[in-house]
Amino acid sequence: MVASSSEQGFGQRAEQNWSSVNQSIIAVTHRLTRRVNYNQDNPAKLPAYMNRLDLDFKTANWVVLAVSLAIGAGFVALMPPSDRVTPRSQAEELGILFCLMTVASPLARQYYFIWLFFPITVLIHRAAYDPRGGARAATSAALAVAGLLMCLSLPIFPNDLQAYGNNLAATAVIAGALAAYMRHPAPDSPSGDNSGTRLKPGMQSDHHSF
Repeated sequence: MVASSSEQGFGQRAEQNWSSVNQSIIAVTHRLTRRVNYNQDNPAKLPAYMNRLDLDFKTANWVVLAVSLAIGAGFVALMPPSDRVTPRSQAEELGILFCLMTVASPLARQYYFIWLFFPITVLIHRAAYDPRGGARAATSAALAVAGLLMCLSLPIFPNDLQAYGNNLAATAVIAGALAAYMRHPAPDSPSGDNSGTRLKPGMQSDHHSF
């Protein structure tokens, strides 16, 4: 789909691909780096633009590639070595992967963000059960910020906010909170919860606790 893209769009319903309804990394980057009408899916609306640069299509694609490589490299660097893998870190890693799968897709319309239910569930668990009060408070704040950002998609708000990527920003907040837990894991709970215990070799594939 991406390989066959052009300035006019890609895939089905090409008029939506560069418009505000698409909040993928590809679409938001193009809207920020080249002159793209983000109201093109609705001919009744006047053309609107949000670009901060005025690049050509090919150069904007190079920016997309650079951003994607940076995010991918960051994700790989974030993963703990095998001797530090725990059920908690696996849940957080999978949650970040769900976030990346959602926004790295060429098309990320509103309903695509249903994939965030799993990473949000992981964060709710951390907000409820992490033994560190500061971590619980910070996680609750991150969830609140992400929720408020998603609410900006409601019809009462201008679609300009969607063009700038309110759901993309919410996804970044969620992924960032999960990344913080991977970098600063909670200590083993004194109550007997062993979900922070390191996995022995051969156990990673069949341990599903988060």
